[in-house]
Amino acid sequence: MRTKTLYIVLGIALASGAGAYGALAGGGSGRSELRAHAAANAASALSVSGHVRGLYPGARKGIRVELHNGSRRWVIVRAIKADVRDGASGCSPANLSTVTKELGYPRVRRHKTRRIGVRIRMWQTAPDACQGVTFPLSFRVRARR
Repeated sequence: MRTKTLYIVLGIALASGAGAYGALAGGGSGRSELRAHAAANAASALSVSGHVRGLYPGARKGIRVELHNGSRRWVIVRAIKADVRDGASGCSPANLSTVTKELGYPRVRRHKTRRIGVRIRMWQTAPDACQGVTFPLSFRVRARR
């Protein structure tokens, strides 16, 4: 009789524990929202800057991108993409191309700066007016903590 009572009590305890866990977890949606929020915070904790000089039609150069981590935690950078915005009249950003730099696990320590290279290219068909033009760059970073 005692074992039967023990099994009933244990079954009730397991069922109430599973119900409480299900209520707190909210169907699992809270966890994915938490991951997305952490990724957004990691990318926003980074300040990114970089420039390139000496581009001319047909040139391929590297941009030294500086990632400064302003947070109190390490940030792992997954990818960096430089987007070219409008420069001067007569030379559109379509004359330049960049490639997303996929990274392994480069870590940026807390309150430190790390330099990573990204490639940029000016197409051979670019007009001569593009030589020496300054193009503003914006960077997209995929990172996590």
